[in-house]
Amino acid sequence: MSVRFGSVVRAVLVALVVLAGLAVLQARQRADAATANLVPNSAVEQLDGTGRAVGWTDRSYGANTRTLGVTTPGRLGAGHALSVNVTAFGDGAAYFSSASFPVTAGKLYTVSDWYRSTVPSEINAKVIRSNGTASYHLVATVPAGADWSQAAGSFTAPAGAVSVQIYHLI
Repeated sequence: MSVRFGSVVRAVLVALVVLAGLAVLQARQRADAATANLVPNSAVEQLDGTGRAVGWTDRSYGANTRTLGVTTPGRLGAGHALSVNVTAFGDGAAYFSSASFPVTAGKLYTVSDWYRSTVPSEINAKVIRSNGTASYHLVATVPAGADWSQAAGSFTAPAGAVSVQIYHLI
């Protein structure tokens, strides 16, 4: 993802868990319990016939000029990464959101994400409740970083939660 403020270009590239791999893991009940990645296509390994990441939706709002897409190579020098490039910024945000996946109300979930960015960003969870309402939860505030770095944070699924989408936005 990149953002231009005046003459300064800022970029965020999230790959292999939003974008270098986004993993949402249900918190361990026991120290030796295995954890499972709940995010479909978290490592951006599956592309459709047009080269878009399966299970990921590019989104944006506000007054900004942006390009969202899939780039190669990903974090490990192979594979893919999701990228957002903002070349003119007034306000708003640009991001990819994961496909929805089921959660259990009251459970703690950990989100981790590999990224590199020239601007601070954040990881959020959009929780859908059984009555159809949505709530948004800040999972982590992420500093800028020129090298691939892993960000992580946690959230507890609120009462009535049935599904969640995860996104990393600038």
